[in-house]
Amino acid sequence: MARFLIPLGIVLALLVGLAATAGVLAYGNAPTRDGRMEIDGLDRPATVAWGDSGRVWIEAETEVGLAAGLGYAHGADHGWAAMLWRQAADGTLAQWFGDDARDLDLHARALGLPSLARRTFEALPAEDRAVLEAYAAGMNRAFAEPGVAQADAFVVTGVVPEPWRPWDALAVERLHAYLAAPALSRDSTWRAARRDSVV
Repeated sequence: MARFLIPLGIVLALLVGLAATAGVLAYGNAPTRDGRMEIDGLDRPATVAWGDSGRVWIEAETEVGLAAGLGYAHGADHGWAAMLWRQAADGTLAQWFGDDARDLDLHARALGLPSLARRTFEALPAEDRAVLEAYAAGMNRAFAEPGVAQADAFVVTGVVPEPWRPWDALAVERLHAYLAAPALSRDSTWRAARRDSVV
């Protein structure tokens, strides 16, 4: 009987260890969400707080402060997704995933999203640039926390997140718009216009 219990104990210990490892990889370190998190570098402070349900409250006296708080909340809750979308928009996924992503990168670069986003940012009025700069400051404040920068996805892939630039939000927004647009061959308006032009 003892000969049977010892291997069973070893197997159970291994299963418990495996479950603990899976839990750490699945849930990892979390960014600061207890109480309130203040975003530095603003004329007036912005405050971000999380409720028990995960709902976020952002309080600020200015639009710039709200943007910084929103950037922090996005970075804290969706940091990996935000950085992944930025890599896709920049056409630099191959830096993370190797040659398998090269075709996607070439397509993204052909679209010119990063340069378009930067030119758009530079052409914006100063108050609009300030909002995007504050959002980037909030994102970067979140990535200054080990719980975000060392989240499981970053650790597993060996990626160190680079600072969020003010025009990155514009590049990601343009990528989303591009992906949401129907393909020309499936767009019934395009087909109708083509048919009319042939007749």
